[in-house]
Amino acid sequence: MKSKLTAVRTAICVLALALAVTLCAAFAACGEEEIPAAVSGVTLNITETSLEEGGSMTLSATVTPSDAADKTVTWSTSNDKVAAVDGGKVTAVAAGKATITAKAGDKTATCVVTVFAGEDVADSFEELKAAVSSAEAEDVIAVAGNITVTEEVKLDKAVTLKGIYGNKLTVSGNISVFDMTSGGAAIDGLTIEKTDKTSVDGLVRMGNGAVMTNCTITGRYELGDNEVVRGFSHIAGSSITVTDNTFVSLRQPGYVEGAGVISGNYVDITRGFVVTENTTAEIVDNSFGENAVDIAIVENNTENNFTGRTARISADNNNCYVENQPDDETCRDGETVEHKDFA
Repeated sequence: MKSKLTAVRTAICVLALALAVTLCAAFAACGEEEIPAAVSGVTLNITETSLEEGGSMTLSATVTPSDAADKTVTWSTSNDKVAAVDGGKVTAVAAGKATITAKAGDKTATCVVTVFAGEDVADSFEELKAAVSSAEAEDVIAVAGNITVTEEVKLDKAVTLKGIYGNKLTVSGNISVFDMTSGGAAIDGLTIEKTDKTSVDGLVRMGNGAVMTNCTITGRYELGDNEVVRGFSHIAGSSITVTDNTFVSLRQPGYVEGAGVISGNYVDITRGFVVTENTTAEIVDNSFGENAVDIAIVENNTENNFTGRTARISADNNNCYVENQPDDETCRDGETVEHKDFA
């Protein structure tokens, strides 16, 4: 009888202990207050743009983390006499430069807006040609609207063509848009669209000192097409700068055959950059979508500067796919991979 009573007492103690633990845990959980997530950052979809007086565009802000307690964004401008902002919509008031700031929590992001006076903006092909013809070195020519290019524009002096937000230059046939083979001109923020598949050596032909930055060049190429449309061509031996551009649906984003810098570009739906084996240009930080090849190094009857560096150029360009054809070597993800026949 005594042993049964002891067993009952033991069972009761165990149950009581379990109940106490459960209650303690419940009370502890009730006592914990969930701390709201603080804003860790804010980014803008555009960090630099140009507008014509009276023009407008809308910025969008992304607040992180996605579960931040308060994702409210407040907007301000450094100069409301140049550019005003309301809920992300930026309106150009007068020529000048202003910085638009988006703030969430204690984090901020900015977009620099340059406003051009209407009389300083070319919004037709005739106005563009006239502006280029009369420009002097160091002048900036603003380009706006939808312009159909009917003949190549020769940029043979150190002028800059600056794209107004929403600009587009369309071209068809075997016409290049710009001849920048001399003079050290620059194009910045232009959108160029090739509306057919007709072959063209380079929509932009570049020589010593030429600069292309923040531009978007698109075509009609589909993987497997035979027509050769190049975003840009590089005069052999010259030094050029091609940075932060987007190349989509072109047989080749560019043909590189000299010195300079090719960096920060995004390339998609192409057969990739063609780079001659004697090229000395710095080719880094480019990124790639769905291309047949990302970078193809080709023979040109000279010493191959990329011997022993194929894996390095792959690693330096977001682990892209590189074919070093003279050395019969292919690399992906920064490492040599099994050879396949070059097309």
